[in-house]
Amino acid sequence: MHHSTLVSWVRGSKAPRSVTSLEVLRRIERRYRLPEGYFAEKAANPVRAATGFDLDDVPASERRRLAWHLPDDFNSRPRHEQAEILGIMVL
Repeated sequence: MHHSTLVSWVRGSKAPRSVTSLEVLRRIERRYRLPEGYFAEKAANPVRAATGFDLDDVPASERRRLAWHLPDDFNSRPRHEQAEILGIMVL
């Protein structure tokens, strides 16, 4: 992650939205022994869902809808868990 990205978050000119950015925040929380979800609580009400989920077989319009409901660690979960999550959402 580039230093300027962190600076823009601190200044409030940008907010972390990608799943990669959210993972960086989780690592910072672990490193400094902050409570899990510390930065998520500090963030203002999100107006957009996270981006960057690995959903290649899903049309873009459906990805945008699903993104609101997927866990932030969706990409790092095993394929069978991802399939189970997506299967539950499609029902």
